Amino acid sequence: TGREIASVQELKDEGFTDIIVAIGAWAHGRKALKYGEEYDALEFLEKVKAAPGSIDLGTDVVVIGGGHSAVAAARCAKKLPSVDRVTLVFDKPESEMEASMDEIIAMKKEGIFVATNLIPSGVRGGQLLCHVSELGEPDEKTGIRPVIDTGAKDKVPADIAINAIGEEVDDTLYDEIDSATYLVGDANFGKTEDIAKVIADAQRLCKKIAHSHFDKYV
Repeated sequence: TGREIASVQELKDEGFTDIIVAIGAWAHGRKALKYGEEYDALEFLEKVKAAPGSIDLGTDVVVIGGGHSAVAAARCAKKLPSVDRVTLVFDKPESEMEASMDEIIAMKKEGIFVATNLIPSGVRGGQLLCHVSELGEPDEKTGIRPVIDTGAKDKVPADIAINAIGEEVDDTLYDEIDSATYLVGDANFGKTEDIAKVIADAQRLCKKIAHSHFDKYV
């Protein structure tokens, strides 16, 4: 605990035979805005955990993204005393969000708004200025539907935006992966995943390495 691991070989030299890399998707992704104040979601969540009383986001907060980190950031922001309104902004339909349906339902019950099909440009004058988007035709090879700017514009009340898009897994140790080194959780999926899916992946690996079983309590 509290130790930085620079290489897998370092652990092997200490006598470890099986090494599990369970690094979360904590590396910062791309910027979401062209202008205006932007707060990184992971930095925000860390600061809320360490010193919630030190954060002042204003009264209107926007969270940009549609994944698990975005929902977590929105729900945390809503709990801050100074915040009146939180809106999660996503550039695709709600059905395309990576967050689970349970997360989305819980978020809405807490009074958080969801604004979909909006491409954020920036925060100015207490508003998040956006372009309205729609999904194009599926790509013939990948089946992915691109996000298209329709040219129409919209805005959402915002004193500040929290950027929760593009978090990446730190792949520093990936070059050393071998038959005795395993990836699990976000490190295995290559992105932030639902906690239930991450736990299931860890159980799968425990069964493989230690022949553990999780169908009963011991």
